[in-house]
Amino acid sequence: MLLCQPWGQEYIRAHRSMRRLATLLTAAGCHVMRFDYFGTGDSMGLSREVNFSGCAQDIETAIEELRDTTGATRVVLVGLRLGATLAAHVAARNKKAVAALALWDPVVSGEEYLEELLAGAGDPAAGDDGHNVLGFPLTQTFESELRAIELAQLLAALPARTRLIASTPLRSHEKLRAELEQQRSDITLEEVSSLRAWVEHREFGAGVVPTQVLETLVQWVC
Repeated sequence: MLLCQPWGQEYIRAHRSMRRLATLLTAAGCHVMRFDYFGTGDSMGLSREVNFSGCAQDIETAIEELRDTTGATRVVLVGLRLGATLAAHVAARNKKAVAALALWDPVVSGEEYLEELLAGAGDPAAGDDGHNVLGFPLTQTFESELRAIELAQLLAALPARTRLIASTPLRSHEKLRAELEQQRSDITLEEVSSLRAWVEHREFGAGVVPTQVLETLVQWVC
């Protein structure tokens, strides 16, 4: 199992949940790998060097590392928010390497995602390359890549074994459901009511750990 993290403050807030998910998967007998994209967390690089295509390449590199380490021929990708959308892109172009895909509250529409991200970001100063989103630089290149996201365009290429979980409703879900009905009758958008792991909870100073969602994922992938 390869866990694909969110980006920015969502990465920090959801860190406990992703770590807990890894622990549960390990206890269920799965080989699990967590990693940081270039320019994030403990990885090399600067935060302003992060971009969508680079993160996707990092997932592909992590897949090869996991396969080499465990001897597995295929892996399962489990992603949250932007990490889920990145995992979907990688799975769509690496069908031989990805056995299954779990998308936990993926970014469905890039326009919608950016609207949310930029709601709390100030306007860039003259000459600046992009925005500062709660301490994380969102360059013009990265922003352009995010704006182009349309998860519905990938549906036909996703693995036969794909789980799509939503713990919070989005405007973009209506279009996604319509596309699922037309393209993939074997995949549904499953609603699992839960607090959002990637949103800071005032009582904890970080995201909550949505036990029901984690248990649902573990039971499915293992």
